[in-house]
Amino acid sequence: MKFTTYLSDGAPRLAAIDGADLIDLNDADPKVPADMRLALKAGVDLAAAAKAAIGGTAKRQPLAGAKLAPLVPEPGKIVCTGLNYFDHAKEGGREKPDYPWFFFRGASSMMAHGEPGMVPTVSTRFDYEAELAVVIGRKVPRHTKEADALQYVFGYSCFNDMSVRDYQKRTPQWTIGKNFDSTGGFGPALVTADELPPGAVGLKIRGRLNGR
Repeated sequence: MKFTTYLSDGAPRLAAIDGADLIDLNDADPKVPADMRLALKAGVDLAAAAKAAIGGTAKRQPLAGAKLAPLVPEPGKIVCTGLNYFDHAKEGGREKPDYPWFFFRGASSMMAHGEPGMVPTVSTRFDYEAELAVVIGRKVPRHTKEADALQYVFGYSCFNDMSVRDYQKRTPQWTIGKNFDSTGGFGPALVTADELPPGAVGLKIRGRLNGR
């Protein structure tokens, strides 16, 4: 199943994707929150809600003409892993770390798929990185074993981790260089975990700059 978040009258709305169409899930069933995070927190079976909407008489609109929003407009927590691609790490003069390097992103740094990245006037080293985004679908208990972790993944999406390198490299912590406004392209769609290999293993990631 595929989901997206689009804008209706300036407000983000959760929708199911069916072919070239999207269906607003809250319009199809008012019991389904219009926000993906709120729907997941409420324990809504979004796959079932999407199947009912697709098979029903809910209004459809072309996906191609929709103005998208960040897939999860107000995430509770955005945890990022740095130096996770070792060839890229070597490009920056670093070796494989003994322990993953983590940093956080704030919601204000998110932007929709297809929106232009905002190059800060204070930067001469604006960069981009294609990444895999993992959306957690329910609360993970403390001390969950690594072998059980993937059962909490709702789905996967694309993320463009744009970085302001000249600020990122000023401190040992990367927060400042990863949180300029409109530098995190999130979307366009989420594919549920059941439709992909466990952990999204084997998928290819490709980044495009200005369409290339």
